[in-house]
Amino acid sequence: LRHTTPPVPPPPLRHISSPAIPPPPEHRRTRPPRCHHRLPLLCPCRLPHTLLLGAFATRSVFELLWVGSTLYALGRPLQAALGRVGFAALYVGAGVAASLVCMLARRSSSGHGGLLGVCAYHALLLPRARQSIMGIEMGSKPALAAQIAIASQGAFQGDRPLPILAANLAPCLVAAAAFAAHARRSFLTS
Repeated sequence: LRHTTPPVPPPPLRHISSPAIPPPPEHRRTRPPRCHHRLPLLCPCRLPHTLLLGAFATRSVFELLWVGSTLYALGRPLQAALGRVGFAALYVGAGVAASLVCMLARRSSSGHGGLLGVCAYHALLLPRARQSIMGIEMGSKPALAAQIAIASQGAFQGDRPLPILAANLAPCLVAAAAFAAHARRSFLTS
């Protein structure tokens, strides 16, 4: 008689999608390097490109045409008053302010910030000027209100209204501050 030991069953086969098997290294999600700053949300190493590009982002071709046509209409009188560099600084500064508010509210930037800053400065500089929005002619202050309403349409549809309104009013505050500085400078030199 031979004495035999019972055979050892082979280990069970694991399916490739089993959680016990880690995915290959190229498929692993890599974490971004940990920020050493005190406020990782406002980390200076992440801000420049996101804030600047958020100032120029649009969601649709309609928005791109709307922003472009409004800037074309308001650009000439504002460039005459501010100069090209001043106009570009106003547009970028207002856009970065809107992007910063959007980043703090953790929502995507819409790209309307620069446009709203330019419209607000135009309404302060030339309050009696006429402006056409989508074929409707109106004064510059009602036109600014219409531009803010168009930019804030997500807030009117129930999509977290406070961050949207804050992001659309921040560029107006930047434009008001720029206008006050420009008016003070003009007053002191005359």
